[in-house]
Amino acid sequence: AEGLTFSNQCHASCAGALVVSPGACEAAPPSCVCPAIFSPVCGQDGQTYGNACEASCAGALVISIGACVTVPVAPDCVCPAVYSPVCGHNGQTYGNPCQAGCVGATIAHIGACVSIMPVPPQPNHNCICPMVWFPVCGADGKVYGNSCQAKCAGVESFTTGSC
Repeated sequence: AEGLTFSNQCHASCAGALVVSPGACEAAPPSCVCPAIFSPVCGQDGQTYGNACEASCAGALVISIGACVTVPVAPDCVCPAVYSPVCGHNGQTYGNPCQAGCVGATIAHIGACVSIMPVPPQPNHNCICPMVWFPVCGADGKVYGNSCQAKCAGVESFTTGSC
């Protein structure tokens, strides 16, 4: 009987229990007793956990349902010019799975990351955008050729059309 404390060796033997150590059993913290239900989640640390409770007990923030997906690192890192965003476990949006693989990122989910906290704009010099003229006006007051180009410049807030 796992995790049970017996008053002596005789009582443990009568119960058919194997004594692992003398003394009282250490109880797990109540917040870290998780159900034995396999429903994998991906933590922000890039690790797959058996369920959300296990992730929480490990102190990991769940960023997606299902196992984390790791893209193999491409040796030459030549990626197609296709914008199909994926969200990395680090909260970074990559232009496509190949770009995530080039930096060894673990993919949390398909689609751009949704940030809970505002992140300061950072240009992504590895962006590949379609050559389509559909201008947007960035929150920085600059005109970008399309929303992809604005996002690559680190501008997340923009309106359709010229400034």
